[in-house]
Amino acid sequence: MEKHYSLVAAEKVLELVKDYLPTAIDKDCTLKVWANGREQGFYICRTAYESGVVAVSVVFAQQRNSDEIVVVAGPPQEFDITTNAPSEKVWESGRKCYATHDKAARAIVAALKKGA
Repeated sequence: MEKHYSLVAAEKVLELVKDYLPTAIDKDCTLKVWANGREQGFYICRTAYESGVVAVSVVFAQQRNSDEIVVVAGPPQEFDITTNAPSEKVWESGRKCYATHDKAARAIVAALKKGA
């Protein structure tokens, strides 16, 4: 059985996120799978937070029509509790595409550090 191409790309990004994410933040994060049609990847939610940092959710996968990695970040309440999919508002305002796994991973870590 073969993994979907977008999940393979998302796993590469996830490994980099794990390398870059400070342990103090990592312990405050929950990791789940995420799928949006042909895009399959991961959902990370940082719920525990230090003073001044608001909880944040991030989804990421390889974009369905290119090799770019799509990253969407926003407040957890803007993500569906069942599917982990971002609301249309967050999809339109919080979506960024990155040409490399490294750039996507660094953007995800920055979002988790900063909060929503």
